[in-house]
Amino acid sequence: YVAMEEAVRTGAPVRVAVESSQDEGEFYQGMTPALFELHWPDAVALAERIDSKVKTVLDLGAGSAVWSLALAKSRPKVKVVAVDRRRVLEHVTQGFVQQHGVTAQYEFRAGDYHQVALETESFDLVLLGHLLHADGWEGSRALLRRCKAALKPGGQLAVAEFVAPEPRWSDYAAAVFHLNMVMLTENGVVFTGSELEELVRQAGLQGLEWVQGPGDYPMLLAANL
Repeated sequence: YVAMEEAVRTGAPVRVAVESSQDEGEFYQGMTPALFELHWPDAVALAERIDSKVKTVLDLGAGSAVWSLALAKSRPKVKVVAVDRRRVLEHVTQGFVQQHGVTAQYEFRAGDYHQVALETESFDLVLLGHLLHADGWEGSRALLRRCKAALKPGGQLAVAEFVAPEPRWSDYAAAVFHLNMVMLTENGVVFTGSELEELVRQAGLQGLEWVQGPGDYPMLLAANL
């Protein structure tokens, strides 16, 4: 409680920020594997709604690769570039990909997803699986601009997130997760649905569509029209 009070009072995280280069993936290396089963049903539902023409996928902050694995397993011709910190890729991502038998469909690219080199207009689909909440407003704007630049004309962006209701604090789980962001990140925030839509539109993406899977929170699809 002392740490929580200090974080709320100062606005500073109680540890090295989980998204920072100082952490270098240590936090997510330990946490991400436990989230695979939680996200898998939604990942499968999302994969079913992705355009059948998608062949090249960019999975940013891949973690367990849950969001791209559902697509890769159902479509053998899909190729995925998975980006994450090196320790996450080596200790988490590669293991899940190997376990699901699709290693040949993956390229692993180590680095900060805000900075790692990305090809321009090269991907049919960019996946952001629970990243934006750790980046806050400005970080999310910058990341979404990177996604827009990486997408081919006509490509799709898929965003999976905790989605706060309006009023924001009427969902207990989203409110608690927002408090986690205050304690663990520099600028993290749980966005409402309208805020996520605003961010995506500001990046120049259009044709927004919400996809409801079996989980509590819908996923957002947008197009690079």
